[in-house]
Amino acid sequence: MSTPFPYSSDPFPPKPPHSLLGIASFVIALLSGCAVACFVGAAIVLDDDGSTLDTVFCALFFLFWMSEIVALAMGIAAIFQVGYDKTFAIMGVVISSLVFFGILIIAIIGLLS
Repeated sequence: MSTPFPYSSDPFPPKPPHSLLGIASFVIALLSGCAVACFVGAAIVLDDDGSTLDTVFCALFFLFWMSEIVALAMGIAAIFQVGYDKTFAIMGVVISSLVFFGILIIAIIGLLS
């Protein structure tokens, strides 16, 4: 009995498992990106009257924006892990960096106008 691959019993080597840091980076980037998008949409609708709601709103926006930095750091750490699949890590880095720098650009444009 001849096998098509004489040096291996399995023609397809097993794929490495996904990095848990990469999965966490992707999930945090996705959830906080959606939350930031909702806060930006709500900021367009709300008027600025200096109430306590505005203060809480800004604090939550800042918290979710900083969670993008955490997702970015976790994604970069997951990219450098050896022996794991890097798919979720790369997606987490891309999403978190797009949201972080997008909000930064929107904030700079808002300050300049």
